[in-house]
Amino acid sequence: MEEIKLTKNEQKVLGFLCKNGRITDSEIANKMKLTVSSISRIREKLIDKKIINGFSTSINYNLLGIKCYVMIFYSVTPKWWKELSEEDVKKIMSAPQIVNAIRTSEKDFSYIVTYAFKNNIIANKYFNEIQRVYNDYLNIEKIIYLSDQSFIKNSPKDLLKIIFSKEIGSSPNINLFEEITKKNKKDDCC
Repeated sequence: MEEIKLTKNEQKVLGFLCKNGRITDSEIANKMKLTVSSISRIREKLIDKKIINGFSTSINYNLLGIKCYVMIFYSVTPKWWKELSEEDVKKIMSAPQIVNAIRTSEKDFSYIVTYAFKNNIIANKYFNEIQRVYNDYLNIEKIIYLSDQSFIKNSPKDLLKIIFSKEIGSSPNINLFEEITKKNKKDDCC
């Protein structure tokens, strides 16, 4: 798939939408000093180009009782590759407990899957069932239990800063790190 180049105005509109998916075309137009119809056309172009895949709501799952996340590293048996189609794999990986599923090219494991549950008891029952049902197909290589407090960052929104940057291989934010370490040194000495 070929990379799509965006105009400066398309980049700005996309930036506003990433910060607030509910922002109106009128609000963006006021901020950019363009007409509402211009912003509407830009938004439609972004949707037509499939840059925008939809609009979603950010939900605080912790308040709804999701307290346990589990990251599983799976290896698969030859039977998995022989008997299951790509459609079968997608169905298996679309279970409602799955937050994300990633296929890797690692030799020790083929999939990294993150699950969400209300608690560890429910998670353990679920994985016992997984091992029973998929025993001939999947091997659990590693399990990492996480709490809802484990996530330091859980959003790709900042990726636009890299995508729209003129620098190809953007480096880590060294200035921010230096600023933090200098502040910590001052705090230690005084």
